[in-house]
Amino acid sequence: MKIVIFGATGRTGQLLTESALDQGHVVTAAVRRPEALEIEHPHLRKVCCDLFDAAAVAGAILGQECILMAVAPTNAVGTTTIFSTAIKNILAAAKQENIRRLLVLGSCGVDGDTITRLHLKLLAGLIVHSLLFGLYIDTARMEGILEASDCDWTVVRPPRLTNEPAKKSYRIGVGHHLTNVASIPRADVADAMLRFIDDPKTYRKWVEVASDAWI
Repeated sequence: MKIVIFGATGRTGQLLTESALDQGHVVTAAVRRPEALEIEHPHLRKVCCDLFDAAAVAGAILGQECILMAVAPTNAVGTTTIFSTAIKNILAAAKQENIRRLLVLGSCGVDGDTITRLHLKLLAGLIVHSLLFGLYIDTARMEGILEASDCDWTVVRPPRLTNEPAKKSYRIGVGHHLTNVASIPRADVADAMLRFIDDPKTYRKWVEVASDAWI
């Protein structure tokens, strides 16, 4: 499948790109600095793209069959519109190209009903209402824009991301919260996003993913 990945230079985005290539997909990595993506592969194309530039986003989407967005802002402090602006530009370009499938990396932190251990919830609440408040506000805004669209979207909501190797034993909650969520390896999140591409049960749903064991 021909897929475009926005945010391919991020820690999760790089794993997503590598996994997609390993699975035989033809990948376009749409990033602000193509030289920062050190992955080389005959089925990988790197294009320069600023998500705030609607024309650049439209150019990256040309000829694709599926869109994946794994954007992680380098500066998480303060207000941002990166997610909401990006998704507006992506949806407009996708509609123009008649691309219906779109998977986006979100966060279970956007939802106060996420079920986790009390001390983790208290810590998360403190972080959300201080350093990461702007990120979560815009992530929620992004999800609202997706819900109002007519595309086949999926938002993958992980808890705290770790850099451990993939465990391939993560739990999945399609449209419902998992119990005792704590963390998940980035590699498993990448695996889940690719796994959900052809899964109609995840269409127009948020999906919570978390490891089986506490980390």
